[in-house]
Amino acid sequence: MSRYSEAEYMYASAKLASLSGRLASPGRLQALCDARSTAELYDRLAELGVSAVCEGGSPEAEKTLMSYLSARYAELDGFIPDPEPLRIMRLRYDCHNLKTAVRCRYLGISPDPFFIDCGNIPAAKVKDAAEAHDYSEIPGRLGEAARTADARLSESGNSRDTDVALDRACFEDMREAAGAFGFEPASRLLSLKIDHTNILTRLRIFEMTNPDAARLCEEDSFLDGGSIPVPALAACASGEELFAAVGRVLGPEFGSALAAQAASGNEAVSAFLDRCFLSEASACAGSSQLGAGPLLRYAVSLESSVRNMRIIISGVGAGTDPDTLRERLRL
Repeated sequence: MSRYSEAEYMYASAKLASLSGRLASPGRLQALCDARSTAELYDRLAELGVSAVCEGGSPEAEKTLMSYLSARYAELDGFIPDPEPLRIMRLRYDCHNLKTAVRCRYLGISPDPFFIDCGNIPAAKVKDAAEAHDYSEIPGRLGEAARTADARLSESGNSRDTDVALDRACFEDMREAAGAFGFEPASRLLSLKIDHTNILTRLRIFEMTNPDAARLCEEDSFLDGGSIPVPALAACASGEELFAAVGRVLGPEFGSALAAQAASGNEAVSAFLDRCFLSEASACAGSSQLGAGPLLRYAVSLESSVRNMRIIISGVGAGTDPDTLRERLRL
């Protein structure tokens, strides 16, 4: 039974409008590309509320961005009327942390530097579960998948099995939770994200030179729940067949645009899909300032903003030309 009630979001919508106004606009993100040094860049980021987290006297990019993201999620926790939408958004960080903990336990190193403190489950609890090989307190399919992945990794030493199992479980938990919550745009957007993930997976398999490895990926790497049937993706023997299959479901214009981007490589495809997802998220959320639509818009914009800041920090640090850097942004 659906739990979603638009009326409960009256106060939250006003707060979300305020928070949305504090996110970096496309124009400000593009302006950040002109920073002449990382020191100048971090000064500009501070003006956007992104405080540098330093290690050894220098800002550490990933910790800075994850600290900012964690703080924004904590803000949302303080006033969102139903915890379910945030729980759905945080599941992928639980997935990341479980992958990290299982892999690091196998390697005999500490996972602490690699955790992202944005999940539903405290990182310390995830670490304890991996060390004890006991995932009984990890809810949903993620817990079941972590237990299986842990055992397989101990037997085979192949971390790919861990990633595949946990990614699939994460999307299944997200789909189930989104369906139970009952806000249809969120379910639709999740289906699109699965399609985009599967498209990139298919393209990467095409690039594999080991036929046995490619065959294995075709058997277990695709995610269920998208609008493009998995058998149709797996059956594609070339990029041309893939673009045609995608076009039949997502529209011929999209299929043609995808083919054009693929000519420049998978990174160009990834950027194209990110921009399409951002556009679709805005359309799915609608223009209403009431209900869960503003929350969906804010969450997607927040994640996109962090992704773009990561691109900018990396590019400025590498001395990338500002115009080239602007072309890489997902706007």
